[in-house]
Amino acid sequence: MRPDNVTTTMDEKVQETGKTGFQWEDPRSWFARLPLVYLFMFLVAVYIFSAHRAENKVREIQNLQAGLTELKWEYTSLNSNWIYSSTRSQVAEKVAPLELKWTSRAPILIEATKRSN
Repeated sequence: MRPDNVTTTMDEKVQETGKTGFQWEDPRSWFARLPLVYLFMFLVAVYIFSAHRAENKVREIQNLQAGLTELKWEYTSLNSNWIYSSTRSQVAEKVAPLELKWTSRAPILIEATKRSN
């Protein structure tokens, strides 16, 4: 028989009680597993950080997509206005104050001849 003031090891406890594995009532078993608990806490913190960052990225992408849609609308509007303003009738209206008019004749081709010295 053992004296009461001597501490028992885990192997002796298993032999005495016949139980193996994690013992909830033994505080030493908690301290023995602290590195594993710290690792688990670190992994949970990394998971939370990763989820938070991914959520922010998704929100940023959605904002950029909305801005891109507005820019596409603006581009389409400006492009259609430019095409309309470059039609023959619009150009004629814009150059009317300069007294320029459309002609029905073909342009005259001017050829330069080379002088021989």
